[in-house]
Amino acid sequence: MASRLSPLERYISRLIQAGAQGLVAKDEERQIAEVTRWVLNKGGCGNGFETARNAHMRLKHETNDIRMLLSDREEEIMILLSKGLSISEAANRMQIGQASAATYLNRARRKLKAETVRQAVAIWTGDYEQ
Repeated sequence: MASRLSPLERYISRLIQAGAQGLVAKDEERQIAEVTRWVLNKGGCGNGFETARNAHMRLKHETNDIRMLLSDREEEIMILLSKGLSISEAANRMQIGQASAATYLNRARRKLKAETVRQAVAIWTGDYEQ
């Protein structure tokens, strides 16, 4: 008889596929501290989990979702604009100048292959159909 995966093993497998770096029960303080140290020193918690960098690179190349191409700051500006903030408000929230915010926005817009900021936000939120 073939060995079947337990529900926890199936869940962990899906987490790894999605790019998670580990799984720790929130009521296990000692284990949280150990895993945190492990991740800080080695980049991942082992047990089949990838480092953040490796997971990101794998997902970036596996997906057709162009939103994965954005840097953290480009993603942050898109999230804030999609919540209705202006560039000025987003810059303040990000604690950067308006010129830097505009640079992140323009980079994101180009990566999303959008003609306008509105189109970029629509692509980001999934409301844009080509």
